[in-house]
Amino acid sequence: LWIFLNNSRLFQSSFSKSLLLNRDESVAALKNSAEQSIRAKRINANIDLLNRRIEGIRLAEQGDRARCAELRSQISKAEADLELQMRENGRLADERAQLTAQNAGLYNDYERIWDEIDRIRLELAEYQAREERLLAEKEFLLKVQEREVYEINNLLAESSFDARKFFENDIALAIKDIKLEYEASHKIIRTNVTSYYHQKLDEMRKLAESKSSDESKYRRDQIAKMENMIGDLKQKFRPLEDRNHMLENEYKQLQNSMKNDEDRYEAEKRRRDDEYKNALAMYQRLGDIRIKDCDEHGKYVIVENAGHSDHRLSGYRISRTVAGNERSFTFPALFVLGAGQTVQVSARGYSPEKRDYHHHFVYDGDITWGTDRNVVTRLFNTQGVEVSNFEVRAK
Repeated sequence: LWIFLNNSRLFQSSFSKSLLLNRDESVAALKNSAEQSIRAKRINANIDLLNRRIEGIRLAEQGDRARCAELRSQISKAEADLELQMRENGRLADERAQLTAQNAGLYNDYERIWDEIDRIRLELAEYQAREERLLAEKEFLLKVQEREVYEINNLLAESSFDARKFFENDIALAIKDIKLEYEASHKIIRTNVTSYYHQKLDEMRKLAESKSSDESKYRRDQIAKMENMIGDLKQKFRPLEDRNHMLENEYKQLQNSMKNDEDRYEAEKRRRDDEYKNALAMYQRLGDIRIKDCDEHGKYVIVENAGHSDHRLSGYRISRTVAGNERSFTFPALFVLGAGQTVQVSARGYSPEKRDYHHHFVYDGDITWGTDRNVVTRLFNTQGVEVSNFEVRAK
């Protein structure tokens, strides 16, 4: 009996201990399950929030693209209108240049006709001057003759009657011969000059009459017609010039409007890009795998797993481009970064003083990751999608 009681007590004691252990394990399991459920709900809520934000960004981007397409169509239409106006202005300018050339040709013909008339007038004046010179020469010779006759008469008055009679007869004969010779010579010269003068005068008269009757009249009519045409063209071109000035002003206003639209578009695009970059950076910061830190001197890059589970980084690539030169490092195969752990990828020759990371790799491509005024380091997954970036600004 004592043995039976002792065994029953031992059995009760072991059974109660077993019940206590099972209860503690059950409570721990329930607690762990509740924590995992809460954690999963929180992750799902964050994912839904990020999806909504990404969808909003996509909708905004689509709206921006539609607005850009509308602005491009407006710009194309304005450029087409401007091209038409420029062609019209070019055509009017060519027409104006052609009319100006025709007007210049008519003025040249007009000047040539007047030069011809002036030349004819000069020839006529020259012949008139020659006639006056011959008449003056005749008058001078007559005066000389009268003077000689007067002197001879004085000499005859002082001489004897016979000598005077002889000289009078001789002188009379000489004077008669001289007079006949002079009259014959004068008659010949006068006849030649008069005939030449009348010939030239007839030629000039015929030329003047022909020019005045036909060509001069035609030229005068053409000149009058061209003057009227020029006046009409001036009146016609005045509204065209006014329209040209108006179109130039409209073109300048359109250019200013296009420039303002482009500035607004670029500002809106930059704002949208900044919002997208900020949203992408926020999304990347909220992601599990991210770039935690970068040395401003290009010595190292630290990647962190901020999630609650291990993540395989084999095939992930770190990239930094400075002055057109890209430096990249790809994590080796089978590398797994634990939850809450960090990995440092340092440049060749750099020895970290403080071990503030869990894993370490060396980038053998250069002694530095590269430095500049503003440097962006990017992390790409195995599909080539950027999952994180980190910007270092020079101080």
